[in-house]
Amino acid sequence: MKIDRILILEDDAFQRRFLQLYLEAAGFSVEYAENGRDGIRILESHKSFDLIMSDLKMPVMNGIEFLIEIKKHRQLSDIPVVLLSKIDNPKIKEKTESLGAFQFMDKPFTNEKISHLLKTLEQVDL
Repeated sequence: MKIDRILILEDDAFQRRFLQLYLEAAGFSVEYAENGRDGIRILESHKSFDLIMSDLKMPVMNGIEFLIEIKKHRQLSDIPVVLLSKIDNPKIKEKTESLGAFQFMDKPFTNEKISHLLKTLEQVDL
């Protein structure tokens, strides 16, 4: 799968900036929002993205609510969503998979984790 444009949904400014800087340095075009509702607004403004990286716990609309919402939209439902969280709970991970999350990435982020995720995505044919 070819990835050029990534939407980051993250309410923590430090985490958001870390992801943004890493991804931009790797050559990706990145936009971000601080919660799922703002992410929906960006997506509905007809901007196209190849990947969404969404925090699980955010104010206004969390990652699970966001995932449920975009899966309702035919034109958005095919965008892979990677959920990001510090929560180490297998039941939550199972729930996100059943809702259509592409993958779950544990925080804290490292360059190695992000690089591994991107390499994995490049090998997938969606």
